Amino acid sequence: PLVDKQLTVAERELHEVPQRAEARGSEFVAAQQDKIQAVVEQFRHYHTWLEKSRQALVDADHAQLVAAYEEAQALIPALFGALEVYGAAFSAQGPFATPFANTLARIAEGIHAGQAGEESWDDYINNFSQMFTAKIAEVRNAPLPGRGACGQAYQQGFEVLQRLQALESLDAASLQAPLQELDEAVATGEKVERLIAQGVEGPSPIPMTNVVISAVRKGLAGEIDSSLASSFLDDYRDLLDGFWEGFERSIARPSDSALVQQEIPRTLETGDSHDAAVEELMNAFGQKDAAACDAAIARLIETGQKLEESRQVYNTAAQHQGQVLCPGCGRANPPENKRCEACGHILPTEAGVGSSSSFNVLARSEEHTSELQSQLSISYAVFC
Repeated sequence: PLVDKQLTVAERELHEVPQRAEARGSEFVAAQQDKIQAVVEQFRHYHTWLEKSRQALVDADHAQLVAAYEEAQALIPALFGALEVYGAAFSAQGPFATPFANTLARIAEGIHAGQAGEESWDDYINNFSQMFTAKIAEVRNAPLPGRGACGQAYQQGFEVLQRLQALESLDAASLQAPLQELDEAVATGEKVERLIAQGVEGPSPIPMTNVVISAVRKGLAGEIDSSLASSFLDDYRDLLDGFWEGFERSIARPSDSALVQQEIPRTLETGDSHDAAVEELMNAFGQKDAAACDAAIARLIETGQKLEESRQVYNTAAQHQGQVLCPGCGRANPPENKRCEACGHILPTEAGVGSSSSFNVLARSEEHTSELQSQLSISYAVFC
């Protein structure tokens, strides 16, 4: 019975997919012809597979059922993939700019025409609300500038969805304003997400620094609103504050590593210079002083490179934690070694304290030292 039901679905879709596309107009069909054909082709494969599976069930042919199962491992994902691509194009077409608003507008039309039940409205609203809730949480936890504006846009969209669910009438007049508001909120959120993604690569080794530099330059060029670029700067300062708080907690515990002890003051000094450059950039951007912005950006890049160097030092320390230093040549050896890999000297049972003139010559790896080095490495990994 399940296979028979799916055969009915496949036959219906083979007939109705082209019809629904034609109902959207010749322009839509011409633009999406390849996606339409891909969906139809996948449904043909699915229909053929269902017929073979049905016959195998009727014949109780175990070998054919196993073959059908194996074939399904590629066939079903291909069908869903084609449906997803075409569905995105289909739902995006309409009077609004985003699939969310267009989909709700069509659902309302279907309810008025008696083609859909009123419960479908609540189903779609609830589904979209869950999607927006997940997106808001994802964006707000992202360690990149722009998360504030992006989260705010999707939060506005979520609130519009709640108002749409409470509407007593789904006529076009009642829906026009809230759907337009939903459309604008989603479009803004998607725009900010694109700005973030496009800005990650840049002149600095720190992705979030590149994002804020990109936003400032676009703001100066008039490509985005100044208020939006300013929100990226605010996010960046907040992210830095959170990072340094975590970094200071990490270094609060003492370390016997001379390498780490030497690097921490350099990191903190560089951090102060980096923070000062952020303040300079915020002031310069507020005054629309392009030259001052360029100077501040240059300082951000320079200090960012130094912070990246510090990150590499902490990574080196973390990688060598737990290793035993040779008293003869200073080579770091795995703890299970009894003799030095470099000179053959007998190794002590505990790591000794050595010079910090080289990354390979580290202090003994007691538990709190190892933990600190790991925290520093993780902290910098998050930062960068």
